[in-house]
Amino acid sequence: MRSSGLTLIELLLTIAVAAILLGAAIPSFSSLLARSALSTARDDLIHSLNLARTAAIMRGTATSVCAADANRECAPSNKWEYGWLVFEDPDRDEHCADVDGDGLCDADGGQVLAHVVRTDTRITIRGNHFVGSGLSFDPLGHARWSHGTFSICDSRRVSPPGGIVIAPSGRIRSSVPTDSLSCP
Repeated sequence: MRSSGLTLIELLLTIAVAAILLGAAIPSFSSLLARSALSTARDDLIHSLNLARTAAIMRGTATSVCAADANRECAPSNKWEYGWLVFEDPDRDEHCADVDGDGLCDADGGQVLAHVVRTDTRITIRGNHFVGSGLSFDPLGHARWSHGTFSICDSRRVSPPGGIVIAPSGRIRSSVPTDSLSCP
């Protein structure tokens, strides 16, 4: 009489094949997760930059985006990976502090349109010298400088850097391989 169960040899062979297949898939999955994290960071920043440009045009006032610290205040550093503020900037100083969290910049009363907090510590976001720690759009939607770029990098280096390019006209686009991007 034949049993319908598995023998120990068949079970061990099945487990060995599954382990080999899983070992081959994990590096690919890790790379996929890294690319996804870069894409998410890039898309979040592009969304915020488009929000600032659109608000400047629609409201007829300068609107800025700045790297922010944990206190809802523009940070003096070029480290955008912790988050950023999008705000009306009537005095065009590219600075806002909304420490009390009421949605208004404490010094000039500009409205805070968005506060983005990033928690993925493996992603770094740096702006070039035109962007630095902040940038501004005028009421026509133009950027106040020429060709600002952001480099978005994964500290594990399993994926090529991503980036954002902002033209003087205010046009915002994802970078292409011919754009020069550097990772810290």
